[in-house]
Amino acid sequence: MESENTQNEQTNQTGAPHSFQHEIPNASVVLILGIIALIISFFNSLVGIVAGVVSLVMARNAERLYNETPRLYTLSSFSNIRSGKTCAIIGIVIAVLKIILIGIILGLLGAFIPWDQITHGSIQL
Repeated sequence: MESENTQNEQTNQTGAPHSFQHEIPNASVVLILGIIALIISFFNSLVGIVAGVVSLVMARNAERLYNETPRLYTLSSFSNIRSGKTCAIIGIVIAVLKIILIGIILGLLGAFIPWDQITHGSIQL
């Protein structure tokens, strides 16, 4: 009876039994940092960029570990890594676009303000 149970043990998509599979190390951390990078980039661009870069580096290491021995790790943890990586990339792009937009706005404001009149005191802001 026990031998039938071991033979009928459920396996995942890679063919390895579920009991032998583990979560990829730092898969949840990659996902959380990616989400933080996405959300924080709307408010603080530098923190969003830092969180996104850290998430991408950790995701690269975790993907390398998964690709070496995919049968040891669950597919859901690999999905968490890919989702975290995607959120991190989007967060970095939003943060960089925000910095560029603020630079353009400040540049345009600086170009149209009559600085010579302000410095001589004829215009008061």
